[in-house]
Order: sequence, then C-alpha cells, then structure tokens
Amino acid sequence: AQISMQLVARRDRIPNEAAQLVREVFFESYQQIIDRVHEETKNIPDRWWIEIPDDDKREYEVMMREVRLQLRERGYYSADMLTLQRRIRCKLDSSRAECADPQE
Repeated sequence: AQISMQLVARRDRIPNEAAQLVREVFFESYQQIIDRVHEETKNIPDRWWIEIPDDDKREYEVMMREVRLQLRERGYYSADMLTLQRRIRCKLDSSRAECADPQE
C-alpha cells in the first residue's frame, strides 16, 4: 500500500510508465507479501503483542484522518488519492466515522 500511495502522490516525479510497472509488480506480489507477513508474525512472542482497546483505535482513526486532511491542505496529499483510500477503508469497514462524514 505504501508503494502505491507514493506513486500516486508523487506522479509529478515518477514517469507514468515506471509507476505503472511498479504498481503491477506490487499487485502481482501482494499475496506473497501478505503470506510472508503472516508467517513472520507467528515468530513474534506473545509478550510483545499489545491489544489496543476499541476506543483507542477510534481515537487513532480520528487522529490519522486529521493528519491526512492537514497534509492534503499543505499540498502533500492528493484529494483524489485520499478519496480513493477512504472508499476502500469504508468498503472494508463501513462503521468508521469517516464513512458517514467524508471530508476529502
């Protein structure tokens, strides 16, 4: 996800052909990457995992949304990119506050 966000956000610096190639390679490798992350996750001792309470998760979501909007206002993030990302997040979890009140 980070790779694609950088390519969308920095399209003025990366030729479209190169960006498309990287997106395709990333897309084709995505499942392999996710499988590896899950496999490596099993190697982390239980004592290192921290369960984050749902209320804290909601606060983090609000904080991250505010940061994204500030970065958009400063010209670092594209409103189109943020809208696309919000739509994906809301498709996966429509209970998020941003789904009822889009601000991109």
